[in-house]
Amino acid sequence: MTVLLPSEYEDTARERKVIPFVGAGFSKNISADMPNWREVMDIVAKALGYDPDVLGLHGDYLQIAQYLKIRGKEGAVYSDLQNLFHLPTMSVSTSRPHRLLPYIDAPAIFTTNWDYWIERSFEHEGVPYVKIVSPRDFYDREVVAPGAPLTATPLYDTSRRARILREHPATSIVKFHGDFTDHQSVVFAEDKYFDRMAFEDPLDLFLRSEILGRSVLFVGYSFTDRNIRFIWHRLRRMMASVPDRAKRPSYLITSGASNVQQEVMQQLGIHLIQVSPGAVGDGISEVLERTIEWQEA
Repeated sequence: MTVLLPSEYEDTARERKVIPFVGAGFSKNISADMPNWREVMDIVAKALGYDPDVLGLHGDYLQIAQYLKIRGKEGAVYSDLQNLFHLPTMSVSTSRPHRLLPYIDAPAIFTTNWDYWIERSFEHEGVPYVKIVSPRDFYDREVVAPGAPLTATPLYDTSRRARILREHPATSIVKFHGDFTDHQSVVFAEDKYFDRMAFEDPLDLFLRSEILGRSVLFVGYSFTDRNIRFIWHRLRRMMASVPDRAKRPSYLITSGASNVQQEVMQQLGIHLIQVSPGAVGDGISEVLERTIEWQEA
């Protein structure tokens, strides 16, 4: 397939000014069995002793997640979810988009995902990284340096890995909503979600500093995702005093957006990169591959 990319995106890629921001849809490239929100809430309902359909009548998912926390059962649910997101049958080797991600020339990759598949993609390709889930990780940077993969053949030859290492000895993978290895970091309950949306945390300030003068490439999100639209709204408000010359348009890989939705997103400074609804993974791969090629030109 051929994805139509805006000419200004090519210019941005050639200047190495692309910052990936990865959402839950990206993990579907690992396996179609990756749980959706309904399945997540089914596990929550079981932990609370409710029928899932009945529990859904008692509030939205943030309120239900808050109730889970009040009942002191979030730890058990996080353990169950960790197992569900990382089934033994799942492998990063099956996802070309994941294997391409380490070769994007960017100092940091941001994600709202709780799973560890982005980290596994770096390990699979032999590219060092630093995982950041809390403020302490900024001063206690633990570099994971897998070296050459021992159990798999990397997607590209050593020259491309060498180029990434020259530019970024260890890419920061910023887990914006935490991850399952640290239950305290997981943003799930309502109070933690509201704290995150206040944009007063060091992770928020780091995001703001990294996107100055760069374009964010949203991948794995829907144009209907209110969460990412709100994050972007807050970031734009925070950067209101930044000169226009330091701002770049950002991009969202999606499928099936209408003209109305395109205009609404463009008003927010986000241009849509449309891919085929039946081959979203292939479309994502093509965008990432062309980004990597332009960065090397």
